[in-house]
Amino acid sequence: INAEYMGRSKVLVVLVEGWAELYQKSITNQKLSLNWSVDYIQLLLKCLERIIHSPSASDGFAFPTKLQSSCLSLLDSLIPLENEDLYIHALNLLIHCIPDSDSIYTCTRADNETKPEAVLSAVAHVEFCKKVLSVIETIFSNPKTPISVKQFIYPSIVKMLSNCLMTRFVGSGSYSLWKSAVPIMRRIFKVGLPCMIELPPSPHIEKFWNEIHHCIHQFLTVNNGTPMGQPLNNIGEEEELVLVEMLRDDILPQAGPNVSDGQVSALVTILEQCSQFQYKRPLANASINTLFYICQRVIKDDVSPNHRVGVLALPILIGRCNTILSSYLSDDRASGRCPLPKHRHDEVVYVLNELKNLQLEPQLFETQPDNRIDLRSNCPAAFRKKGLIIRLFPVLVEFVMCTDESLKKALVDILRIASNELGLTPRI
Repeated sequence: INAEYMGRSKVLVVLVEGWAELYQKSITNQKLSLNWSVDYIQLLLKCLERIIHSPSASDGFAFPTKLQSSCLSLLDSLIPLENEDLYIHALNLLIHCIPDSDSIYTCTRADNETKPEAVLSAVAHVEFCKKVLSVIETIFSNPKTPISVKQFIYPSIVKMLSNCLMTRFVGSGSYSLWKSAVPIMRRIFKVGLPCMIELPPSPHIEKFWNEIHHCIHQFLTVNNGTPMGQPLNNIGEEEELVLVEMLRDDILPQAGPNVSDGQVSALVTILEQCSQFQYKRPLANASINTLFYICQRVIKDDVSPNHRVGVLALPILIGRCNTILSSYLSDDRASGRCPLPKHRHDEVVYVLNELKNLQLEPQLFETQPDNRIDLRSNCPAAFRKKGLIIRLFPVLVEFVMCTDESLKKALVDILRIASNELGLTPRI
């Protein structure tokens, strides 16, 4: 393809559509291997790469343009491919159609007067990028795509998706690629993560899990360097909850032996951070709920990743419960007759209700670092199913000084459970 033709979009459309028609006829006539060798396919991919990144590809008013659509349709029709190198070439071609992190970061730093979303659209229009994501998902999720290809290319896909989520902070969210990326990301994770759990520990795996952490952490906790807990940007609450669900149901259950404890702890710590956001109550509530859930799903003699996740999450859960209860007490005393905000009251009610109903696998407590011999001998109740109440007993007792009568009533049930666990039978 000569340079002079790269500026003629109509000619290139005819060329790409002609390739697609020839390829389909070869399939129909069962002469694919004869007419389209591996070398020919490799050459075709190189040509498509030049065309899709040419100025002609983005020369239009509606996106994706006719030329962009033709290229993506041809790529999609080439599946299944003959070997792994072709798959990797095709997927990398698509990944490089998405704006890179440097371009996105520059736009997140631009003020709204410069219309950063328009600058990013000039690099890659959002509608074109959405179509690219759809094709990537189709190829990656195809059962005929070799597992070895998925294992090799998955870290690059996660990096690309991380870039997509970062566009949330471009032009107050108006470059809406991030909205489309979240559901695609979840579907890709459901397919890709089970493939990665089989691999042995390696720098490749370590980098992969670090990228997952960066992707989730960036979207949930950072807004251009400003904590998302501040009331600056309330868009994307629904997507935030989807990412919390992904952590709970898709990511942490796949944190197998090839993932370090430090990386698992870093993921759980995201939930701890999000549970503290006072101005993002849906996210905070979902995060504390998830901490309770991942501890509660541990079963006896559990050898799945859920056990290790629960072990690492339990001290974080204990710390959050202790902080929520003690800070409420402190602020309640300081406020005098002035009631605290409703969400503070609701948060404490939720924690007390969870404690009332929660039953944890005793083996969780056996693995905690505070398992001193004197604690085990003096307070065996701290190692039973209701051990969390016993471990929070000191702060729970302080609630008798709370001015809120509804909280006192909820506390009575908790203290009765503690009494039974400690073997103290009431005399009345």
